[in-house]
Amino acid sequence: MHNHITIHGYLGRSPELKEYKNARGESGKLCNFSVGVSRDMTDETDWFDVTFFGRRAEVIEKFFSKGSQIIVSGRMQSDTVEKDGRKHKYWKLIGSAFDFCDSKDSPRGSAIVETDSFKAAEDDIPF
Repeated sequence: MHNHITIHGYLGRSPELKEYKNARGESGKLCNFSVGVSRDMTDETDWFDVTFFGRRAEVIEKFFSKGSQIIVSGRMQSDTVEKDGRKHKYWKLIGSAFDFCDSKDSPRGSAIVETDSFKAAEDDIPF
């Protein structure tokens, strides 16, 4: 895969789960949230808008909230929006995998889970 990115940061807002219909009329679920990634040795934070689809979207909405630590992998997609008569290009990450990062002592009690190795579409994550 040529267009691949992995980020490690904190959710800037709680995930929002939504229903959608694709061009073929099939319905599904998607989840939108933002992830802030701190730059080393600076006080700057880069923000990424992230979207997941399907069962992974449902799992993220269920187990993550604002402030949760997460590792997200996927592809970058650019969109252009017209605002005040000017075109602005922005980037968002379309997620394909994620990992839990919060420690066992956190209120969420999660541990690192490799999403590529578990069947999120069939099972709930056991804690």
